[in-house]
Amino acid sequence: AHAVRRQIPTVVTIHCVWSYALPLFDVLNRRYHWDRWPAVLSAVSDVAAKPIRHLAPDRDVMILPNGIDNDAWVIDPLPRDESVVTVVATMRLAPRKRPLHLLRMIRHVRDRVPPGIRVKLVVIGEGPERGSMEKYIAAHDLADAVVLAGRLDRDQIRSVFASADVFVAPANLESFGIAALEARCAGLPVVAKSRTGIREFVEHGQEGLLADTDREMADHILALVA
Repeated sequence: AHAVRRQIPTVVTIHCVWSYALPLFDVLNRRYHWDRWPAVLSAVSDVAAKPIRHLAPDRDVMILPNGIDNDAWVIDPLPRDESVVTVVATMRLAPRKRPLHLLRMIRHVRDRVPPGIRVKLVVIGEGPERGSMEKYIAAHDLADAVVLAGRLDRDQIRSVFASADVFVAPANLESFGIAALEARCAGLPVVAKSRTGIREFVEHGQEGLLADTDREMADHILALVA
């Protein structure tokens, strides 16, 4: 608002999904009329742009996706035990990313894998949900199936990807999904929600599998594990 009043050329870019905050932005628009500002509006995906277009139907919203160094994520897979299927997830351990829901999915998968196959989940990241995850792992005897790897740097994540088989992104409110794009460039099939920004670079049945519900997502993971 200050930039607009001072006639400074302005670009506003949205890197999240407004979802439950949509009414707040609607109220702000009624008060400040941001949809009339002479500013360029942009978003990192069509998913992130949709609520902006809903509140400002007469405005163009440019799509400028996030970018990564694709070559930096090309890896050579390492030899692995074919009886163990490794699923990896990279996220902040916060409610918005739904790490506990991921544990429930893996529990469902573990209980249904074919004989002779073991599934292992490696979760990379830190956050406030770690304590709850540790309690869930202990309560449901998942210690042999889940590794909480903590925060890793890029080279360490590449090493995990080199011995992994599947990447999972359980969040419902994912505007883009940089971690999923990195995994895709590393050659891992991506399992994610169909209503997230991940659908804009992962085609169902091509670079991964997209699901509408947690149960369907667990079924997709199980299919890849089997």
